[in-house]
Amino acid sequence: MDAFQQLQLREAQVKPRFLFRAASDQSRGVNTAFRIDPLALPNGEYHQCLGTMTWPVARSMLEKHLKWDYSYASEFSSWSVSLLWVLTHAVRKTTVHLGHVANANIKVYVLDTQAIDVTRVHRARNLVDLFGLKNISNIETYSQGEYLIHGRLQDVDGFKAVRLGQLITAGLYKKFPGLMPRSTEREYKLYCRVQELRFAYSNVLDVCPGITSSYRQLGSCFGESWEAFMTLAFVSIRHRETGTAATDMLLADFQVNGVDTGLRLAGDDGEPENETCQANYGYDFASAGWDTDDEAEESNRSDDMIKQLEGDW
Repeated sequence: MDAFQQLQLREAQVKPRFLFRAASDQSRGVNTAFRIDPLALPNGEYHQCLGTMTWPVARSMLEKHLKWDYSYASEFSSWSVSLLWVLTHAVRKTTVHLGHVANANIKVYVLDTQAIDVTRVHRARNLVDLFGLKNISNIETYSQGEYLIHGRLQDVDGFKAVRLGQLITAGLYKKFPGLMPRSTEREYKLYCRVQELRFAYSNVLDVCPGITSSYRQLGSCFGESWEAFMTLAFVSIRHRETGTAATDMLLADFQVNGVDTGLRLAGDDGEPENETCQANYGYDFASAGWDTDDEAEESNRSDDMIKQLEGDW
């Protein structure tokens, strides 16, 4: 790539603090609780980064990857800022699709990107613009909120994987019944189904004592270090009352030992470009939902503004 192309590529390097993904044994490469390897070849050699590829190689690889063409080797894994999108995608994998059997060993991942070099993370919509891929059918729709991470990842890089079945057992369908498959055949395009669910969950959530306990059951599936954040991420899918009394009740329900009660939660406002989840303990927590034009600034806050919640529930 020439100097101008390298400059454009750097502008696409955006690293939200937290990302989500769904994968199974049928997904591209190897996807386990300890390793994500898109190439998954004994002698699979990765380029140093996207910028070291020639322009034609990079464009072809990105086009095939974003079209979900598994027959073409890709050096990227796909992630999303939207937990709702990822959960919908994970559940859809349990159903039959175009003659293919239901996927096996489906997992939901969450990643703290602090340990990942920013040169490895790219905002898909930026790459679509940069490499002139807008003419591909539905590519802009499906790349909203998507981020591509280059190369292999190990669990020491900051991700946690949980089986979809464990989340279902913990009450995923009870809290979000719309996620439950309505037939054995895969229905709707993924984007359309997410939009439908987003509208369904735009109804205001009544805040009452003990409201977070069931969401906490889902969050706890990710282990103690992830429980607080994932509980907030699940809550962020729902609208909720925002009055003083409701907020105070939610604060009381979200007590964390040793942490001040300066908690602020911003739920999904129902707009596909504005889903966010923030917890403020004197710090901001960017998680969330979908992509926004300001999402890079929202999610890529400096470390002095973002901190993992500490303490026991």
